[in-house]
Amino acid sequence: MERKAFIGFSLTSIIFISLGIFNSSSYFDENVQAIESLQIYEENEEKLLSSAKNENSINIQEEMSYIRKVSVQEETSSLENLENKIKEYLGNEINNVGLIYYDLTTNKKISINGDELFTAASTYKVGMNIVAYNMIKEGTLSLSESIKYSSGYYEEGTGILQSQIDTTINSPISIQKLLDYSIIYSDNIATNMVTEKLGGFNSVRQAVSYFTGITEPTVSGNVITPETEFRLLKNLYSNRFDEYYSHLIEVMKNTEFHDRIDKYLPYDIVAHKIGSYDSYINDVGIIFTDKPYILVIYTNELTDASEKIATLSNIIYNAQLQK
Repeated sequence: MERKAFIGFSLTSIIFISLGIFNSSSYFDENVQAIESLQIYEENEEKLLSSAKNENSINIQEEMSYIRKVSVQEETSSLENLENKIKEYLGNEINNVGLIYYDLTTNKKISINGDELFTAASTYKVGMNIVAYNMIKEGTLSLSESIKYSSGYYEEGTGILQSQIDTTINSPISIQKLLDYSIIYSDNIATNMVTEKLGGFNSVRQAVSYFTGITEPTVSGNVITPETEFRLLKNLYSNRFDEYYSHLIEVMKNTEFHDRIDKYLPYDIVAHKIGSYDSYINDVGIIFTDKPYILVIYTNELTDASEKIATLSNIIYNAQLQK
């Protein structure tokens, strides 16, 4: 009896254990399927997200390309409008003017008679200063050197040394002071003293040609093209953090002359140098607005030249502020 009971109990146990095994196997399969489904879902989700990112990236790139295209079109249109305003203002006197405007942010440029020769007059002094400071950097000249005045340096016209011939000018004057005088007061005597120290006018002119990459026609006299002066000023701006060039820019901002480029502008943002000789009335400089630009204006036999330069400068300045 006990043996039959034990056999019955064993069979029952085997059946329950078997059922448990089968149920456990089924549960495992269901979990595997669930995990596989989750993995498939996640993979599909990643593909969708990746696709969406690619589409967004393409859309952003297309939008940026469109914005750049529109911006270029607007800049071109703005430049053309400005050039038309300048030409309209000059009218039939346009051939009496050599003008270059250059936006230092966009590199956009207007050139009117930019390769024509004009008498440089005292705008020569910008190039002379640049040549001097480069020689100082090379170690072939020192700012602490002094030059003693002699009668051969005398020249009428702008400056303050003419009035000091019988007094302080008898003492040697430092090259630094002479350079500053040549810009602030447009001093002709100071300019002659420095020019001789640099090797003479022709040596300065050759150095300017080297810096600008432009060889002026072989004509005598103090002549220049607006393009050459523009390249000098661009070189000056590009090296504006150099201690010597920075000093030159500040000195050009502190000139005593304010009847042309900076007449209707804040003086402290305009680093410029005027030049006048007979019918040649000029002004060249860098205007430090939020978007700085170079303006070079040479004239010959232009009626009311100083005022016209001032008006042209104001037209360009206002156009620049609207950008």
